[in-house]
Amino acid sequence: MTYGIRIFRQDGKLTYDSSSVTWNQVESFIVPANTSLTKQYPLLQNATVLVQISLINSPPFDQRCIAPDAIFTGTLLNITAGNAAAIISVLTQ
Repeated sequence: MTYGIRIFRQDGKLTYDSSSVTWNQVESFIVPANTSLTKQYPLLQNATVLVQISLINSPPFDQRCIAPDAIFTGTLLNITAGNAAAIISVLTQ
């Protein structure tokens, strides 16, 4: 006998079940423009990690926008400065 959950759409198509893999948010924070930082996540050792960068404001038409760069290695997240503020979201499976 199998146990679990299955969620179907109105048309009967399976959209989620117990074997589905989801992304879960670990942390979300704002990085100001022209700011670099490093954060440690010891609990994410050997985990699959996704770092999402969302720009907060569009730059003026006469300026070029440089988004921050995010690199996650082992348990360390390095954010290098961009000239635009951004929301950083750290996700894991």
